[in-house]
Amino acid sequence: MKLHVVVFCVALALIDQLARGEEVPEVSIAPTEELVLPEVEFETPSTSWGSPLTLMQWSYGDGADSDGLNRPLESDRPYFTKSASVVGWRLWQLEMGYLYGRESYNGENAFHSFPDAIVRMGMLAEWFEFRVGWTYVDAGRGSDLDGSSDPYVGIKIALTPQDEILPETALLIDTNASLERNDMEPGVDFIYRWRLNDRWSMGGSSEFRRVSLHRRDAAIGFAQTWIFERNFGDALTGYVEWAMLSVDTPPDPDTSQIIDGGLLYLVTDNIQLDASVGYGLDELALDYFVGFGVTFRR
Repeated sequence: MKLHVVVFCVALALIDQLARGEEVPEVSIAPTEELVLPEVEFETPSTSWGSPLTLMQWSYGDGADSDGLNRPLESDRPYFTKSASVVGWRLWQLEMGYLYGRESYNGENAFHSFPDAIVRMGMLAEWFEFRVGWTYVDAGRGSDLDGSSDPYVGIKIALTPQDEILPETALLIDTNASLERNDMEPGVDFIYRWRLNDRWSMGGSSEFRRVSLHRRDAAIGFAQTWIFERNFGDALTGYVEWAMLSVDTPPDPDTSQIIDGGLLYLVTDNIQLDASVGYGLDELALDYFVGFGVTFRR
């Protein structure tokens, strides 16, 4: 009842002011300002175990988002450093070439190697590759390298894609199997690579391998490589590389180092030509070598 009386009195006062021609003061209500919170980006762990092209991905990465069917051709030759990618599911790749070299550690000897063939086959998943290889070496009579090589078998697994400063990585597990000597030389090679920009990339590999010696003895070998690559347009790529091999033989390990470089030319999306030349940096290494090859993908 009191509220009705108050409203009625206010209405009468307004009517009285209007009747006298007085302006009614405007009552403005300031709009309520919206509370805007600043946008803050939080880096959250990836919820996916792998990516379309790799078995795993870095904890804070988005994974590879490229189409596996459109991945560029990447060959493992003529480098000592293998590529950090695999050929892809249901694809196969044949890599072969010829190599001529000369070494003078145990007398002046020349050798020829052909066809240096490796067949790489994508199976099971986009990130898994099975591979077999074989070559023939003409190194002269009395050389341990002369003749048909032992069969080569292995698998390569694409582990992670590159995510900013974290590299693209792969794991290569392989072996040479000697049927005559009933002996094997298994090895594990961890491969890593960074694409620095549209032109430059760099990478390397670290490998441990069982190395067979004379009289059925064996030793552990370690190999380390580092490579820089540069693209000259869409078809031509050049590279320079350093490679080191050390075998733990008593009383002191045998170590050799090589520097090499070359060119790769992409004829089509599925055919690549390559040429390389290398030079030994110490007494145990090859004096020099030259080679060329071709890669086919289907």
